[in-house]
Amino acid sequence: MRDLSNLNAAAIIGARADCPFASVDDLWRRCGVPAAALVQIAAADAFQPSLKLAWREALAAVKALRDETLLSSPRRQPAKPRGWHKLKSLPSPSAR
Repeated sequence: MRDLSNLNAAAIIGARADCPFASVDDLWRRCGVPAAALVQIAAADAFQPSLKLAWREALAAVKALRDETLLSSPRRQPAKPRGWHKLKSLPSPSAR
């Protein structure tokens, strides 16, 4: 994708390292990239592998976003992986 800036690409890659994106909205809020950049990604059908969205579905989801809403609202925490609350604490190494 030639038109996606390196800065926007780096923001997406960095946010994805924490945990996978749950939706287009989740990606947009965690990365802080403008909706116009996500339009380019949707038009390239790049949401298909990760979010299982065809380009038309992804484009519709992106067009529903508003950059001014992102700027005025606090960032949400990334979505937790499924089953994260079921993890039990491990005993400390000294307890063995």
